[in-house]
Amino acid sequence: MGNTTTTTGGGFTSPTPFGSPYQSPGKKSSNQTYRHVTIKQLVNATQMNSDSPFVVDKTDIFQVAIVCRITKVTINSSNTLYIVDDGTGSIEARQYTDNSENEMGNEFIEGMYVKVVGHLKAFQGKKSVNVNRIISVDSVDELTHHFLQVIYTHNALTKPSIKKETKEPQGSVYSKNNTSFASDMNPIQAKIAEILQDNPNTTGTHINDIVYKMRGMDSEGNIREHVDMMMNEGLVYTTIDDDHYGIVSSK
Repeated sequence: MGNTTTTTGGGFTSPTPFGSPYQSPGKKSSNQTYRHVTIKQLVNATQMNSDSPFVVDKTDIFQVAIVCRITKVTINSSNTLYIVDDGTGSIEARQYTDNSENEMGNEFIEGMYVKVVGHLKAFQGKKSVNVNRIISVDSVDELTHHFLQVIYTHNALTKPSIKKETKEPQGSVYSKNNTSFASDMNPIQAKIAEILQDNPNTTGTHINDIVYKMRGMDSEGNIREHVDMMMNEGLVYTTIDDDHYGIVSSK
């Protein structure tokens, strides 16, 4: 049956619980953004009719991402079927392949932790994921980050928005009067932080809004690079998808 993985206490025990950062070369890979969810959320997702999108937290979902452990792999002539489990439930994830991909062999085996990106489908009442891509997870931090994203998005979509206070909150990492923090940024990054701080919406600020508000200051490509740099430095984070950003607050 391949490698198996057991969970003991708060850690992972496996011969190879995390793989190398390999991404499957499936031709169905998409550049669309996706929402981080749990398998339980997918299983409980509702749908008005067969042509309607699925709904989680009263919000339509399209492309989704789950981080999970592969418990079973079945290789067929046209597809590979994975049974995956993330601790909240299990679900089938099916990746369609062509002959050239079958000849390459399957990089993902039982016991591996992976990030699965795809679309939720239902057939005769049974839900499954049509896989666009699979990426092996190489650290527990990625698992933690995924579930933090799930929690943040759930809270942002289900809890009432808090009206922005007139004064900047003291716990904010950035404020217009925080010259010591701003001095660590270049002018472009400081402006990005200001835009994010000024947005009271808990779902974050879309990258296109950031670019629009900074028109004339720099090119779109450079602005996006600065946002990525701030992500890497832990100053900003993604919210409901990979195109919405919030600014980190210090407690």
